[in-house]
Amino acid sequence: KYPDLPDFYAQRGMILCGLIRYPEAAECLRTALYKFDHGFSEIHDSSFFNPVVAARVAARLAQIDTHLGNEAQAKHWQERERAYMQGNAADIGEDIRISACYIVRDDAVHLKKSIESLRDAVDELIVVDTGSRDDTVGAAKACGAIVHEVIWADDFAAPRNAALSHATGDWIVFIDADEYFSDETKGNLRTAITTADAEGTEVLLIPWHNIDEVTGEVLLDSYAPRIFRRRTGRCYVGRIHEELRDTDGTVPKTNAVAPALLTLVHTGYSAVLTREKGERNLRILLAELDTTAEPERIWGYLAETYDNLGDAYHAEQYA
Repeated sequence: KYPDLPDFYAQRGMILCGLIRYPEAAECLRTALYKFDHGFSEIHDSSFFNPVVAARVAARLAQIDTHLGNEAQAKHWQERERAYMQGNAADIGEDIRISACYIVRDDAVHLKKSIESLRDAVDELIVVDTGSRDDTVGAAKACGAIVHEVIWADDFAAPRNAALSHATGDWIVFIDADEYFSDETKGNLRTAITTADAEGTEVLLIPWHNIDEVTGEVLLDSYAPRIFRRRTGRCYVGRIHEELRDTDGTVPKTNAVAPALLTLVHTGYSAVLTREKGERNLRILLAELDTTAEPERIWGYLAETYDNLGDAYHAEQYA
């Protein structure tokens, strides 16, 4: 006999989704929510079903109905998803401590907007300044950040790791000063982290929407690992295009976030800045190539940088 718990119906529904048996999957997922709504998870001590899980199940039902063309029903499940999360908002994630970290230099113009997009969701703000000549430090302190200053040495990983050394949160949100969470999704930040924590996720890949700061033109839509669980020994490696690594040198497993849940907008690239940053990146990459034990990691970035700078010959050499 199939266990009479919402957990098992939800799991079976997700498996059926993977098998593209959507009508059967939807039936199981609806049963899971029915049993949760009627207290089955409270009757049985072995149930781990909670409002966060219920919200994920409702979201999957919305996806199924959208795929099947049932728009009205999909909207119903989207509303149910919000209701589960809002009804649980007073309780979820309160015991999870979140640190927002930045490394900055001459970013006073952008920093306030970035911090405002996440301040309500985090417990502390850590800013490491690498030699600003404008009022970046003052702007950071005015936003409530704890500011530490380090000497810039053509190495992005070093100040990032300095910021991590001062953070006390269970989770880290590490974004740049010219990035901010969209108005439509910034209210979901703590919810997204709480869900990731409950699911055992290590790193969240955040939808990354790059726009030209001057023209507003969309330059690139991608994903970036901006949120992660703080672990002893977990740190950044690489002078530039730095990567998160664990103590044993491996890259922690990542999970992608849906754009509707969180979207990070990046505004720091105009045509002029792209050239300036490209020349800076090239200098740092060439320096790292002389010392790294993983030159193959650098070759691709060199090819891309040379290509962006219009140097087809060297781009081809490193490709």
